[in-house]
Amino acid sequence: MSYQVIVGGKYDITSVLQEGSLSLSDAIDDIAMRFKATVSYVAGLPDMKPPTPIVLKGTPTNGSGMATLFDGIIWDVNDRYGGAHECSITAYERIKYMAESEDEYLFNAGMTASSIIRKIAGDWSIPLGSIADTKIKLAKQIFRGGKNLYSIMRDALIETVDKGGGMYIPRMAGGKLELVPIGNNSTVWLLETFESVDYTTTMEGMVTKVKVVGNSDNDKKLSPVLAVVTGDTAKYGTIQKVHSDSQIKNASQAKTAGEKLLSGLTATFSYSGIDINTIRAGDKVKFDGRDLIVASVEHALGEPGMMNMEIMPAIGVKKKYYAK
Repeated sequence: MSYQVIVGGKYDITSVLQEGSLSLSDAIDDIAMRFKATVSYVAGLPDMKPPTPIVLKGTPTNGSGMATLFDGIIWDVNDRYGGAHECSITAYERIKYMAESEDEYLFNAGMTASSIIRKIAGDWSIPLGSIADTKIKLAKQIFRGGKNLYSIMRDALIETVDKGGGMYIPRMAGGKLELVPIGNNSTVWLLETFESVDYTTTMEGMVTKVKVVGNSDNDKKLSPVLAVVTGDTAKYGTIQKVHSDSQIKNASQAKTAGEKLLSGLTATFSYSGIDINTIRAGDKVKFDGRDLIVASVEHALGEPGMMNMEIMPAIGVKKKYYAK
């Protein structure tokens, strides 16, 4: 097996892993990668209860030597008895705690998503790697509990896109939290060897008309309309979005903001093919002559292994994962 699993920092359990049971999953809307494996119990096997550390190492596709592909903790354990004793493990990167923990926050107007993420990470002693500058200044936000830390970060990233900024994804790399632009990977894989591909188009999330409104302090009056931008309503009908941004000062800015929000059909590819074990959610890939973004990927690790992915154009990612 070209993969190695270490538990508790020192116990190599590779020899008792069931063939075909290893998988590694990643998604744009989930901050922590997930690792699954099934173990056949033998005498002397180390204790594997949550939150035991677990590391997956393997040879990167088209690479050499062993590299760390996953570093996290065991989160769930399912023991099965009936003849042989088996144990199914589900593990997540440690950043999973951000998706399970809540806190109260007040973010003043003018902060960026980058500064919000830095603030949260600093408060929770999360080591930081490269944090891209999202640039867009955001409105004042208050969180009084009831929303996990990752959702707070996601809200800031969604507002960034809503105000005309780029798409970014937070994820772990080398044990540190990073914030990277969607589709900014240096190695872009050309997908050629596939088993099956399903192609879907949908009007879900389409916007054919945008009404841009200003602010109103009068509860008895509607907000003033600054601009109305219309797309292909003749063909698709009217699907309207109402957009408000305190930084829009005139009709020209309102029109520009509205035009950016118009969107058409969403295309999605469900791809199944030979595994490329270094592909992550948010990466750009090439398929069928197109640049596409990986929305989610599950690697069924093996030799050669298989992977199942949902891939789509950047506009589809924007509508599905970064729309208010």
